[in-house]
Amino acid sequence: MTPMDYSILIPEEEEKRLSRVPLTALYEALKQVKDGRKKRGCRYSLALLLTLLLLARLAGETELRAAAQWIRLRKGWIIEHLHLTRASLPCAGTYGYALERIDAHELLEVVASCLTRWEATERCENEPSRLVDQGGQQEKQHVAVDGKTMRGTLGHEPESQPSVHVLSVYEVRTGLVLAQRSVAKKENEITAVKELLTPVYVKDRVWTADAMHTQKTACQCIDQLGGKYLFFFKDNHPTAHEDLALFFQDPEADQSTWGFFSQTDKGHGRLTTRTVRTTTEMNEWFANEWSGIAQTFQVIRTVKRKRRRVIEQAEAGEQTSTSEQEK
Repeated sequence: MTPMDYSILIPEEEEKRLSRVPLTALYEALKQVKDGRKKRGCRYSLALLLTLLLLARLAGETELRAAAQWIRLRKGWIIEHLHLTRASLPCAGTYGYALERIDAHELLEVVASCLTRWEATERCENEPSRLVDQGGQQEKQHVAVDGKTMRGTLGHEPESQPSVHVLSVYEVRTGLVLAQRSVAKKENEITAVKELLTPVYVKDRVWTADAMHTQKTACQCIDQLGGKYLFFFKDNHPTAHEDLALFFQDPEADQSTWGFFSQTDKGHGRLTTRTVRTTTEMNEWFANEWSGIAQTFQVIRTVKRKRRRVIEQAEAGEQTSTSEQEK
């Protein structure tokens, strides 16, 4: 009895999504990842295994067995689009064995680089000349740096198996994770960020991060590598924070040259209004210590809670002040 090919049952919407994935480019890029397996007995190349797993992951599969099953059910489609000569596909154990023997950071960098180039090409459509540097006029991509403790690791009982804290660098618009590092504690994020300040992740990008990353060396590095930054002054820089707070509170300050923006969001039983005031008048004050700074601004949050009219507004010494590089 001939086994049924379930590929013919792939929903039309799913097939459209899969067809948008740059399979050939992704497969070629994944050949760069070093294979830690011994050559003897390897029936499937590492690039093929990783390509298939990424397809399954993009489809929402999060476990190896489920991913292997998803791949097998699309056998015909996969063989056709990847031009495979072998009729069989790997089992879950094969994927697991290969994943245990590769460098996760290397894989992440290869995938991020490939998908970033693909996404940039998609934006440029039929105008490849837009990929060439246009003298700083191209759109800068917003990159966010954020550290999170993995929720599933908080319940580890053995002291030898502490919770896992991961620092991620990702593009906000696309959601693509460009780099990821495991750190022992949240305080170690500063050191990890320094290692990620390279042209690959910085050039032509705008970096945002928590106040703890507002470091003079980081700002200088971002400026030198052709990027931009938007960082916050809080208690980690009390003098600079106080200087900005006093400046924005000065009743005699000329606000005619300031920029203003306000936005109100509703959710979780409260109404939050964020007001931003920007100015370039403090540039000279900070220029000697903060490389590339070209604008400072203040954020004030006003909160109205449901069922009781309570307005929470930051006090003068607690107002969030930020430094931004904008050329």
